[in-house]
Formats: sequence, C-alpha cells, structure tokens
Amino acid sequence: MRQHILFVTGRLAADALSKTLHSMDPEFEYDIAVMQISVAALMPLPWIARHLRPASNFDLIVIPGLCEGDPSVIEHSTGIKTIHGPKDLK
Repeated sequence: MRQHILFVTGRLAADALSKTLHSMDPEFEYDIAVMQISVAALMPLPWIARHLRPASNFDLIVIPGLCEGDPSVIEHSTGIKTIHGPKDLK
C-alpha cells in the first residue's frame, strides 16, 4: 500500500506546492491542506493543530520547514506523525 501524505501550506504557496508535487510524480499519494493564512511560515504550530482536521487515512503530515516549533503538538491533536518539510519549496 502506498503512503498517503498530507502537505500543509498557506494560500500563497498552494499552487506552487501543487505543481511541484505533480511534477515529481511521487511514489506516494498526497493531498494538500491549504490553511486560511497567506504565508505558511507565519503559522504557529498550535494554531495549525487547532485548525487542521485531516482524515484519518493519512500516514504523515508535512508542515512548512519555516514553521517554528515542535511538530508533536500537531501529532497530539491529529494522531498522525508530523514532520517539518524543507525550508524552501524549490
């Protein structure tokens, strides 16, 4: 079974993230959660934890690399392993 990953981003980076993932033709399934904030790096992790409501079928949540803090706050809220992605989408 292929891994199913949820990428979390803000409105400004959503299109670029979608294009990047599509062009990679990854060996995993993915969805993108676009949060109601323009700049993803400004999202405090407790805020993400309060507003993110992913389906339980995800194996991993990837948050923007520039979001500061411990991703375990999101793990505790969602029950899904959460990691920082790269600091730069490119």
